[in-house]
Amino acid sequence: MWMRKICPALLFLGSLVLFLFTLAPTVTFVDSGELIVSAANLGVAHPPGFPLYLLLTHLATLLPIGNVAQRVHFASAFFAALAVALAYLVTIEAILTWHHRATKPDSGKSRPRKIQDSLPDGTICIAGLVSGCLTAFSRTLWSYATIAEVYTLNALLILLVFLLLLRWRNLFPAAKSPAKPKAQKLTKGGATRSRHIPSDTPSETGEHKGNRLLYLAAFIFGLALGVHHVTVALTLPAFLWLVYATKGIRFFRSRQIIAAALACLMGCAVYLYLPIAASNAPVLNWGNPNTLDRFWTHITGRQYQSFFSFSPDQVRRQLASFINLAFREFGWPWLPAGLMLAVIGFFSLFRKDRILLVFFVLVIVFNLLFSAGYEIAEGKDAYSLPVFLSLAIAAGFGAGAVLAAAKSRKNWIAILLLLVPAAAFAANIRVNNRHNYHVAEDYVSNIFSTISPDGLLLTADWQVASPMLYFQDIDRQRPDLICIDVLLLRRSWYYAHLEKKYPELMSRAHDSVREFMEDLLRWEKDPDAYRRDPQLNQRIDSRFCSMITTLVRKHLPAGPAYATVDVVLNPGGDTQTLAQSLLNSYQIVPRGLVFQLFADKALHPVQLPQLNLRGLIDRSPVLNEDPVVRQKVLPVYATMLVNSGRALSSQGDAKSATEAYRQAWTIDSSLIIERNLLPPGISFPKP
Repeated sequence: MWMRKICPALLFLGSLVLFLFTLAPTVTFVDSGELIVSAANLGVAHPPGFPLYLLLTHLATLLPIGNVAQRVHFASAFFAALAVALAYLVTIEAILTWHHRATKPDSGKSRPRKIQDSLPDGTICIAGLVSGCLTAFSRTLWSYATIAEVYTLNALLILLVFLLLLRWRNLFPAAKSPAKPKAQKLTKGGATRSRHIPSDTPSETGEHKGNRLLYLAAFIFGLALGVHHVTVALTLPAFLWLVYATKGIRFFRSRQIIAAALACLMGCAVYLYLPIAASNAPVLNWGNPNTLDRFWTHITGRQYQSFFSFSPDQVRRQLASFINLAFREFGWPWLPAGLMLAVIGFFSLFRKDRILLVFFVLVIVFNLLFSAGYEIAEGKDAYSLPVFLSLAIAAGFGAGAVLAAAKSRKNWIAILLLLVPAAAFAANIRVNNRHNYHVAEDYVSNIFSTISPDGLLLTADWQVASPMLYFQDIDRQRPDLICIDVLLLRRSWYYAHLEKKYPELMSRAHDSVREFMEDLLRWEKDPDAYRRDPQLNQRIDSRFCSMITTLVRKHLPAGPAYATVDVVLNPGGDTQTLAQSLLNSYQIVPRGLVFQLFADKALHPVQLPQLNLRGLIDRSPVLNEDPVVRQKVLPVYATMLVNSGRALSSQGDAKSATEAYRQAWTIDSSLIIERNLLPPGISFPKP
C-alpha cells in the first residue's frame, strides 16, 4: 500500500525537476509574450481570455526567482508535474474500480475480498508508473511544460475532474437494473438474516460523501472552463456518460444535478475577472470586454469561428495530421510501443470495464471531431492533449494487463514495460529541451538593433508582435519604438490600446483613423453586409490602407518608419492590398530583418546586417522540429538576407552581398531552392 502512496509524490518531484531542467530561459514564440504580459499586469489575453490561468500565473510572477518569463514558464512546469501525478492516480483508481466491482463477496461475509488478493500492489504501481511516465515524457505535455502556455493547467484540471468522478463512482455499486427488495431468510430463532447482495441504494454516509465529490468535480470543471473552455467542454459528453452509467437516467431529474450545475456555474464565475480587469485599463486589454456584448464576443471566440470548416479536404488533412502527431507522441514514430500498450489497455477495458471504455472513446471521438473541423497554424497538438492523456492512461491499463497475465518472470516484464516510457524520454528530450532557447529573444533583438530611435514598425507577424510585447512592457527595452500589429488594426478594441500607448501618433492621424473606424464598427456588427456588397468591402479596404499610409506619413517627420516582410511583400496574403498601397507610396530598403520606408526615391546605402544567429546555423532538434521556427522565422531570416544581398550587389559591394547570400543559404537552403531566390551565378554546397 505504501508503494501506491509514494509513487505519485516521486512522479511529481521527478517530472518537475525534468521540466525545470528543460525550461525555456526567456520568452518564446506564439502567445508566450502576450500571455506573460497579461499575467504580469492582470490584463485580458486573446479570446477566450483564460481568466483562471492569468490569475494563477500572476501569482507566479511575484516569485523572487529568475526573470518574469521564467516565472510564468515555471507555473506551466508546476501544473504539468501535478498532471503527471494525477495521471498515475487516475490509472490506479480506474484499475481498483474494475477489480473492486469484479470481486465477489466471500460466502457468509459482509464485505468483498481484499483487492490485493486479485491484483498485487506491484502490478498496480507499474501500471500507474507507465501512465505517469508516459504523460511526463509525452511530446505535447512536455513541450508546453517548458513555456508560457495555458495547456498544462488545462490537462491538470481535466485529470482532476476525472479522478473525482472515479472516486464518486466507486462509492456506488455497479449500475444494473433497479434494485428490488431482497428476499430475507428466517433463522431458527425467527430472526431474519439478509444475504450479502450489493444494493443500488448507498448508505446515507456514502450518498453524502458522493455528493461532495460530485459537486467538487462540477466546480473544478467550471474552473477548467476558465482556462481553455473548448478542449474542456469536449470532455463533457464523456463525464456525463460516466454519471449516467453510475446513477442512471433518474439522476438527471434529481436535485443533485441542479446542485452540480450550480457548482459548475460557480466555477465559471472566474470569467467575471475579464470585465473587472478591463475596467482597470490594463497594459493589454484584448477585446475590452467591459460590456455584455463584448464580453460574450470575447469568451465565445467569435473572431476564430471562421477557422471552422468541415470540407472533405480539410477533414482529411486534419486527421492525417493527428495520426502523425499520435505516432510521435510517445516515442519515435517507427517504435509505437506506447500506442500498442494503449490498444492492449482498451482491449482490457472492453473485457473488464466497458463503461470506462466508452468514456475514453467519447473523449477521443469528440476531440477528433472538433480537430477535424478546426484548422489553425499553431497549437494543433495542444487541442489533442485530452486524447493523448487518454492514450497514456490506457497504456497504463495495458501494462497492468500484460503484467497480470504473466505467469513467470514478472520482474523482467515489469522492466520491459518501464522501458516504453524510457523510450519516450529518449525520443522527446531532444525536441523538448529548451534550456538554450533564445531564438525569440534574438529575433526581437535583431529587429531592435536595426531600427533607429523613435522608429515606427508595422508588422503582421505575431512572432514579432507577441515577444516584442514582453521585451517592451516587461523588460522595458526600446520604449521609444512604436510597434503596430496591422492585423489587429482590424479590431476596434486595438485603437484604445494604441491611443493609450502612442497618443501623439494616433492624434496626428485622427481624421483617417476616425473614417476607417466608422466602417470597422459597422463591419463588426454585420460582417455579412460587407461580404454581400462589393462596394462596401472595397471602401473599408481602401480606408484601411489609407489610414496606415497616413500613420506612416504623419510619423516620418518625427522618426523613421519600418515594416516587416509580411507587410510589404505579401502577394496573395491578408495584407496584399496594403502591401501594394505602401509600395506605391514609399521606397523600401532592407535593414536587417525589416524594410525601412522612405518617401523619396533617393539612393539609400545598405550594410551587411549584423545579426545574432544563436542556434540558427547549427540548429538543435528543438529548433529543427519547431514548426513556428521552421515555417515562419527561418524564412524571414533567409528572405531578408537575400534582399540585403541584392541591395548590396546593386551598390557594388559584391563581397558583402555574397556573405549575405551565404548566411541565407546556411539558414534555410530549402526555401531558397524552392523559391529560386539566389541570383544567377551564385551557388553554395548544401549545409
